[in-house]
Amino acid sequence: MGCGFSQHGATVAPKQPRASTTSTGMLLDCGSGHTSVLWYGLPTEGGLPIRQLRRSKLKLPGGGNFKITDVFDSNNTNAILAKQAEAFGTALRAEIKEAIFTTEDISSPTVTFVGATGGLREALSAGNVDEDRLEIFRDFALRGLPAECRSTFTVIKGEEEAAWELAAAHIIYGANSEAMFPGAQVGSTKKFGIFSGGGSSMQVQASWGPPFSFPFSTWWEEIDEEKGASADAWKNDAKWGNWERALLAKIGKSESLREKFSGNFVLTAMNHVAATAAGFAETPITAEEAVFRLRKALAQFKGDEGEPYQGFVNGKHSVHPTVLAWYSSQPPSHLARVGAMHICRLAHVLEQLFHPKARLFAPAGTDVTGARLDCEWTLEAYARELRDMGLLSN
Repeated sequence: MGCGFSQHGATVAPKQPRASTTSTGMLLDCGSGHTSVLWYGLPTEGGLPIRQLRRSKLKLPGGGNFKITDVFDSNNTNAILAKQAEAFGTALRAEIKEAIFTTEDISSPTVTFVGATGGLREALSAGNVDEDRLEIFRDFALRGLPAECRSTFTVIKGEEEAAWELAAAHIIYGANSEAMFPGAQVGSTKKFGIFSGGGSSMQVQASWGPPFSFPFSTWWEEIDEEKGASADAWKNDAKWGNWERALLAKIGKSESLREKFSGNFVLTAMNHVAATAAGFAETPITAEEAVFRLRKALAQFKGDEGEPYQGFVNGKHSVHPTVLAWYSSQPPSHLARVGAMHICRLAHVLEQLFHPKARLFAPAGTDVTGARLDCEWTLEAYARELRDMGLLSN
C-alpha cells in the first residue's frame, strides 16, 4: 500500500447563510472498510444543538478506501507505520483546508477526534497491535494540527460505540418514534434501542440494560475480490459455507449468553443497507417478518434476478447517507456480494438473538427539520467533547 492519502468524494452542505457556530468539530470514524470524516458545528442560537456540516472520506491516492487496519498490518515495521501515519496527518490537514474553503460554516476545528472501531479493536484484542504502535500512530497522525485544537486518537470500545450510537439515534429520531413503531404499547414507542452493523462487528443497545458489541464479521478472504478472489467467488457454495459456518458459530456462542433482545430498534449503517437490499427500509416491521424478507432477498442475490436485487446492484436504491459514497462507486458484482453477506448476517442474528415480535425500523439519515444528520457514534462523541470543554450542557 502506498504511503500517501488524498481526500475525495465529500458530501458538502450547500453554501448558504446559516446560524453562526461557536465550535467546529472534525471527527473521523476509522472503520474496517473505510475512514469517514464528519464535520459538526454548534450553533450560537436556535435549532438543534449540533448540526452536521459536511461528510467526506479519506482515500488512497489511486482510489479505494483508506483502511486503518492496513496501516497497522503486522508486516509493517514501526518506521513504515510512522510514515503512513504521517501521510494520514497530511491528508487530515488537507481536509481542513478544503472544508474551510468549500463549506460555509466550517472554520478551523476546535475538536479533532480520530476514533478507530471494529477492525482495529479486533486486532488489539487479538494481540496483533499493541499500545506502543498506537502511540506511534497518534504522534505522527496528529502532528501539525492547529495549536488551539483539542486532538484525540483512540480505539473506541464496542460498548461505547453502541451506547454513543443510541444517544445519537434519540437526538435524531426521538420525535418520530411513534411513526416508526406503530402498534406498540402506549408510551413504549419513545423507548427504542439501536442495532447497527459495520464490516467487522455489530452493536446492539436496547432501551434498557447494557450495550453489546458482537464480532460478527463480513470480511472473508477467500471470497473478497480485494484480496484476489474472483468477482463471483462468493457464489461458490463451499467458500460461502466456510464464512457462514464461522459466522453461525460466533452467533451461537452469543445466543447462549443472554435472553433475546425485545422491544423497538432502529437499524443503521450496514443493517440499513441490508434492509434496503431486502426492500423494507423505512418500513415498520417485526423481526420475524424481516427474517422472511431477508431470506427471500438472499435467494434473489444468489440467483441474479428479481427485485429488489436488480435495483440494488444497479445503484437505483436510496441507501442511507452513511454508505452512499460506497454504494454509488462500486460495480454490481461487488454490491451483490456485500449486499448478500449483510442480508445473510442480519437474517441469522435477528432469528437467533432477537425476539420474533421485536419491532424494527430502518430510518433515513435526517433530523426533524429534514436536514442531514447521520446516526453515527461521532455525533455523541462530539457532544461529549463539548460538554467536557464546558461548551454544551447536559
